[in-house]
Amino acid sequence: MSVRQHLIDYLKAKIAEVKKINGYNTDLGLNIFEWRDHPLTKDELPGVIIRDSLNRRTFPTSIGGFRWALRIEIAVFGKTPQEIRAGIEDILKVLGQCEEEKWGGLAEWTALADGDEMSFERYDIEIGAAVITFDVIYETNMWSM
Repeated sequence: MSVRQHLIDYLKAKIAEVKKINGYNTDLGLNIFEWRDHPLTKDELPGVIIRDSLNRRTFPTSIGGFRWALRIEIAVFGKTPQEIRAGIEDILKVLGQCEEEKWGGLAEWTALADGDEMSFERYDIEIGAAVITFDVIYETNMWSM
């Protein structure tokens, strides 16, 4: 299995711990989706969708290795702006833990993008989302990811 897949699995496991019973603001950990292509339902809120949208080889490491910057987007969905803001705080806490643990020893650094982008729409139910974008910097052997 690739390091990239291990990083996504690690992130999903960390987000799964995001529950009020564990001291978080939300229960985002109950509804985690990867590359979902249809809207979340009312029963799936709050929830997150994770996308690993880009993996850039930044520059070679020592001979025989690559350094990668894996771009990950986490979309936090909620029923109210307050719930989305609470979810953003929970995800930032998770990312801090991932950085502190160096993604289980798999990565060197976590680089948060400029912040988050939040919007709120009204369909048959009110639903809003915020997207948090960040890069995970890690190394692999040459010709692997």
